[in-house]
Amino acid sequence: FIYFFIGTFVGGGVVLNGSLYPGRTGNAGAIGPIPVPGVNGSPQQLIDQASLITLERELVSKGKDPSQLWMIDSDWSGFEKETERWLHIAAKGLAHATLAAAAIIDFQTALIDGIFPPALRSKFVEMVGEEIYHLDLQGIVAPHIEEGSIGRVARALGGASLPLFDH
Repeated sequence: FIYFFIGTFVGGGVVLNGSLYPGRTGNAGAIGPIPVPGVNGSPQQLIDQASLITLERELVSKGKDPSQLWMIDSDWSGFEKETERWLHIAAKGLAHATLAAAAIIDFQTALIDGIFPPALRSKFVEMVGEEIYHLDLQGIVAPHIEEGSIGRVARALGGASLPLFDH
């Protein structure tokens, strides 16, 4: 499967045959640089669409305090309009990235996780699942889109497990 983690920046990993696949340089699954169509149609990196820093910048530009984004158990109320816009842009970008990844490796599943509130994460996963079927799937079998459940601690668990994989 391919794992997408939406946090300050978007990242992820590739799991093949039950193991994390690090790649030749250790950067396999560093999905942030995947090119996706931008809002205006020109190419853009996924990191510029699906990272929470993008939402934070939007909030700051509107004079809103973004600190609620980073609080544990926050519901992100007070900036629903900006969140909804970001969710749509990020879901389209992640759908494109998922399809691009599936064109290279026939992933069974795309697992989407992140540090956002569980209800928003569920909504986001549903949106990505819907967006992928608006794309040209000719010659590609779209992976199942599933919601992760680790959330905020995923990055720490992943980093802590790397030395174990080395041994």
